[in-house]
Amino acid sequence: MSERRHRAPAELARRAAPPKPTFSVVIAGAGKVGTSFATGLRALGVPVRVVSVRTLLAGSGTRARLGRPSLAIIASRDAQIADVASALAARLPTDVPLVHTAGAFGPEALDHVAARGFPTAQMHPLLSFAPGRPPSFRGATLLVDGHPRAVRAARRLARLLGLVPRSFPTLPRALYHASAALLANGAAALAEAACELLERGGVPRDRAQAVAPAMLGPLLQSVAANLSALGLPQALSGPVRRGDVGVLDAHWAEISRASPEVRDLYRAVVRVQIDMARALGETSSDALRTMLSRVALWGAAGPAKTSRIKTSQRSSKRPENPKKRLG
Repeated sequence: MSERRHRAPAELARRAAPPKPTFSVVIAGAGKVGTSFATGLRALGVPVRVVSVRTLLAGSGTRARLGRPSLAIIASRDAQIADVASALAARLPTDVPLVHTAGAFGPEALDHVAARGFPTAQMHPLLSFAPGRPPSFRGATLLVDGHPRAVRAARRLARLLGLVPRSFPTLPRALYHASAALLANGAAALAEAACELLERGGVPRDRAQAVAPAMLGPLLQSVAANLSALGLPQALSGPVRRGDVGVLDAHWAEISRASPEVRDLYRAVVRVQIDMARALGETSSDALRTMLSRVALWGAAGPAKTSRIKTSQRSSKRPENPKKRLG
């Protein structure tokens, strides 16, 4: 009995002690993607070691081993993937799953280390990574394809961070990446053009008073929320969905006056919206035909010769003579 009494506190202590971590990660690359993964995993108590690409590719210097992590992630520039993979392979046991985070390449980008016995895969987070602002991983897609062992490790990481792992082995990676770039980079470009229009109307957008982005940011967030909740084409709103040709005419006239270089962008976006409105079935056939004729008419106007959109050192002042700047 007394022996049981003495043993009970030790057993209770063992039960109360947190379990030893069974998942650990090595990340090659201290850029936006690598540091975002490291920050998210460390917040969950996952042991993470980040190694800079420069250190790995420093030549014939130290070849210190990196232990036996559960997963090794290559978060380098695309052009460096092959070299970073080779450098990691020299420092890891061959049973460690090795993945890269590039969207434009599938698991074949690591074939040279897979030939040495490493289980390899692509593990691309479908997110926008901006400097100093790690995105929220929860609910985002993690595109994963490759060797089953590497895929299992990547899926485990996804579950930890709240990512949704998805696999499309036959999806052309250039097409997948183009889709992602069209939305992520294209949305930023649309925001730039939209800020241009507000600025031409007198809304300031310099470093001290970035009013235009502050106005448009929540609008873009509401579109993203509608896209996630409603899907397409239901997330479409505005004059095209309503079939309001008069508003589109007013848009075109004002854009042509204030920022002609935005016209082609506006025309292309309206053309896509017309197809979405047709799919929704809420807009009359007459309105759809009229909008299509407007798009054709706008196309006959021809592109602007030069662009005034400049992302660096932009002045918030409206130009006194816009025609001069258009040359």
